[in-house]
Amino acid sequence: ECLDSAEQHSLEIARAKAQAEQTKVDVMQSKGEWLPSLSASTSHSVSYQPFLEDITGVDVEKVNYSGSYGVNSSWTIYNGNQTANNIRLAKLAAEQSELQSERLMNTISEQATQLYVQILYSAEAIRVNKESLETSRMNEQRGEQFVKVGKMARAELAQLTSQRAQDEYNVVEAESNLRNYKRQLKQLLQITDDEEFDVAIPQTTDEMALEAIPQMQAVYESALANRPEIKNALL
Repeated sequence: ECLDSAEQHSLEIARAKAQAEQTKVDVMQSKGEWLPSLSASTSHSVSYQPFLEDITGVDVEKVNYSGSYGVNSSWTIYNGNQTANNIRLAKLAAEQSELQSERLMNTISEQATQLYVQILYSAEAIRVNKESLETSRMNEQRGEQFVKVGKMARAELAQLTSQRAQDEYNVVEAESNLRNYKRQLKQLLQITDDEEFDVAIPQTTDEMALEAIPQMQAVYESALANRPEIKNALL
């Protein structure tokens, strides 16, 4: 859902898609250069001359009308392959624009994935640090009782207190990191502060953690075949 939202709301992706659509229009315009052109023109004029004396000596009114019409057509038979080259360049620009749009979508998807993983890591860190803090508090309380009965030196109790304070700091730091990563993800997804937003924490199992990952060579070959950056460099 994060990736779909990023693709739908990203201004950069929207601009890239608009640019890709424009390059497709440019291709159609370049192909249109092969077609003949046709133009038509027309002009009209009317003049009025009152009270002219004709050959009989009688005053008359005279109205003159004139009009002209024209039709022009042209068709380029050969222009040194200029039209064909323009079409090829327009197609190349369209392919590059489409690959640029894919590259932006991949980049934003990768950023969203990285932030999502960091959020999961921070949430897990909070859970682990809270458990550690609970243990430190119990140890500190036990140490205080031991000091009262003379079974522990105050220096050892100070170490337990220091450990409890460190664990409290770790919890606060992990919570701060979680808020920061959520804020970055909201910005990436173009979500305003007024909108409710949270991240679902998936339930994981040992089987999921032990699943085999693709071999490096397979990942490398897949990147060569599918990454838009590689395709763009080969154009």
